[in-house]
Amino acid sequence: MRLRAAALAVAAVIAAFSVSCTTVGTRLTTPSGFAEFQAAGEYRIISPEGVVLRVRTAENEPVQTLDFWAATLKRQLSQSGYALLAEGTFDPTKLPTPSTSPHGDYFEWSAPVGAEDYTYLTAIALAGDRIVIVEAAGPIEYYKLHAEQIHKALDTLTIAGP
Repeated sequence: MRLRAAALAVAAVIAAFSVSCTTVGTRLTTPSGFAEFQAAGEYRIISPEGVVLRVRTAENEPVQTLDFWAATLKRQLSQSGYALLAEGTFDPTKLPTPSTSPHGDYFEWSAPVGAEDYTYLTAIALAGDRIVIVEAAGPIEYYKLHAEQIHKALDTLTIAGP
């Protein structure tokens, strides 16, 4: 039930990007101990403790830069009560040409989900006319166990060309 609440919160944030999303050809290297699965047309990876990674794309509409979308995402989540824990960049190695950003941006947040505190990662990069969105969420103590693997997985982001 807690994962469902976290998933609903995640979905609300990403809805700000676009109504039309797809995961066709979008992948990360699966971290050790995680399992891949498809759920409702989304590509997901999950740990035994319930830390979930989700990868998808949305249209870059209106067409904007990575800096614009990163600032918009940061402002939206901050105003929605998420507490920013960390931010940085990652270097996806397999974005299609022409990639419109040489790197991606990520943010890690803390947010209450029921009686627990969760860590929620949002990462974005631009690939052609698409925004690539990677999300990870789980109870703080379990997220911390996998944080290094999650960050390494960001660098393995692969998406088929537009």
